[in-house]
Amino acid sequence: MNTPARAAGPIRVGATGHRPNNLTAADPPLLRRRLRAVLTALGAAADTRPAIVCSLAEGTDRLVIAEAIALECSFTVVLPFARAEFARDFDHEPARADYAALLARAAEVVELPGVRDAFGHGAAYAAANEAILARSDLLLAVWDGHPNRGPGGTETFVRRALADGLPVLQIESFAPHRIQLLGDRSGGVEFGELGTLLGALANH
Repeated sequence: MNTPARAAGPIRVGATGHRPNNLTAADPPLLRRRLRAVLTALGAAADTRPAIVCSLAEGTDRLVIAEAIALECSFTVVLPFARAEFARDFDHEPARADYAALLARAAEVVELPGVRDAFGHGAAYAAANEAILARSDLLLAVWDGHPNRGPGGTETFVRRALADGLPVLQIESFAPHRIQLLGDRSGGVEFGELGTLLGALANH
């Protein structure tokens, strides 16, 4: 599709990526530095801090939000279910407490009317992904580049963003966490040459 020109204001960065079980090859301090470098560079390109959009899943979402908070970026949370229902995704109390604290800090919380049923809840997560993309100018994905291991997943999210004409900045989920641009770098996000941005990030 033809992506419309981005409105003036912060660059809206949709975030997606692997959960903790698929981040075992990560170097956590280095990955956090990569995330902060990307957010800092995007803020410098637009002359204002980027705004993050994600679902607060454990793993990548929480890492991105931690760096966003450190940089004083605002963030919007899009949930596939009502907030109490989504809390069931977290099977230990520290993760649930972190989730509740982050919801309280969000600039906006969007609760979609997804349901869980005997056939799974992939449709609810797909709807949340669509809602994130609708609110984003580009997608930041911490992804190993491999196909999904099951229904949905990071690959599906990335492919959907590319099909919608959104640039995707991929940070590989394994060390040394190389950063690369996927898709058409001339897309509708008007914040300078993405190739130049990537060149700057290569030094971080």
